[in-house]
Amino acid sequence: HRGGSLVPDYPLQICQIDETEIDVLAVDDAGHLLKRLWLIVLVDVLTHMILGFWLWPRSANREAIGLCLQHAIRPKGAYFQKFGIEATDVFGRPERIISDRAAWYKALEGHRGLEDLRITVDPRRGEPHIRNVVERLQGSINQQLRKARGQTGRSVADRGDYPAEERACLTYEQIEKAAAITAFRICNG
Repeated sequence: HRGGSLVPDYPLQICQIDETEIDVLAVDDAGHLLKRLWLIVLVDVLTHMILGFWLWPRSANREAIGLCLQHAIRPKGAYFQKFGIEATDVFGRPERIISDRAAWYKALEGHRGLEDLRITVDPRRGEPHIRNVVERLQGSINQQLRKARGQTGRSVADRGDYPAEERACLTYEQIEKAAAITAFRICNG
């Protein structure tokens, strides 16, 4: 902890995790409107590389966080191949994860899987500058998604009279592919 920010000595020593509601509406395979999905992102603080993410239909819980961690820890060669992405495969077990104290943080308390993996979680209340790496990268992903049909904007005022519900056309898999391209080819590029 130097000068009000966390400065790790090596990759995977300190990572950040956060969630955000994405700014585009999803539809099912038949075109029926679903809703906005939540994006959970895990980032290495030293390299600013996205290790993994997970899309979830509601605010994060223990299962969603576990799936995001699993995505971050495992090699992604087959995942990249599935979506036709050429990117550097970044993965590994974080030692320490910085999170905010959102309600979903409680899902991490006493999480046996984290203990088994020797991962510590450090909640930070009221210190947004500590989590700025993950929030900036989440913003980059959301910025790309806002270019799609069915985008909701960052707020009601930002959206204006754009008919997001009528124009929504991206399925979960299409949103996942767009997020993966942005995360692993653009942000990690």
